[in-house]
Amino acid sequence: MNDFLTGGFAGIVSRTATAPIELFKLQRQNNYLKENTIRHVIKNEGIRHLWKGNMTNCIRVFPQYATNFMIFENSKSFYSKIIDNKDIVNFVAGGSGGIVSMCAIYPLETARTHLSLQKNKSKYRNLFDVFKKLQVRQMYAGLKMSMMGFGPWNAINFMSYHKYKEIFKDYENNKNIHKLLCGGFSGITALTVTYPSDLIRKRLQMQSFSLEVPKYNGIIDCARKICKTDGFLGLYRGLYVGYIKCFPTLAIQFWTYDTLKDIFKNNNLS
Repeated sequence: MNDFLTGGFAGIVSRTATAPIELFKLQRQNNYLKENTIRHVIKNEGIRHLWKGNMTNCIRVFPQYATNFMIFENSKSFYSKIIDNKDIVNFVAGGSGGIVSMCAIYPLETARTHLSLQKNKSKYRNLFDVFKKLQVRQMYAGLKMSMMGFGPWNAINFMSYHKYKEIFKDYENNKNIHKLLCGGFSGITALTVTYPSDLIRKRLQMQSFSLEVPKYNGIIDCARKICKTDGFLGLYRGLYVGYIKCFPTLAIQFWTYDTLKDIFKNNNLS
């Protein structure tokens, strides 16, 4: 239960802290939407709308990362019995947690993307309005890509985090710096390997948003059309923003998770 709660709270804290950067990343990934910039949001909607969609994101993030961390910690014990290499154990356990947690909350992920990229509630009033207007098929658009992308991303992320704990041993005397560095670099490592899958997933999710959005016939067609329009590097559109967003997000996430775990442990809470 502790892993469930700490994972959920870690997700909420980290995503809320970096919500404006996440919005900027979404805008860069969906650059075909006209006047969809941070400057336009501030001028026409106000600064607080840099966090638009964040409430939905928090509703999504808590169960996703609660499930993610819980499955990682519990499956790690199981995999350790049949696999000797702890890096592989962390990789497989992280992948298991990523796939299960993503499948469990995917409609919320789609809703969050739609709410974040609309202007002044032009399409949806709230989360329930998104569910009302989108068909079930549209809510799950891009799920296959998400499992193919988020599973490996989560696997690399957890494996890297525990590996960086060894690499940055010199910083162990300062626990906070140690946790932040390990978390941040683990996120950068995972993002570098899996970024195109995140961009394709967002494009597939947005097909039901408006007529401006290009239509795709699956993952391969989406990747082909992006490469045709923007070149191969188009698959990495917004990556630099992803780096800017990913480092603090994962640093805060793992710092919050490990800190809460220590609090539960020190106070003998079960």
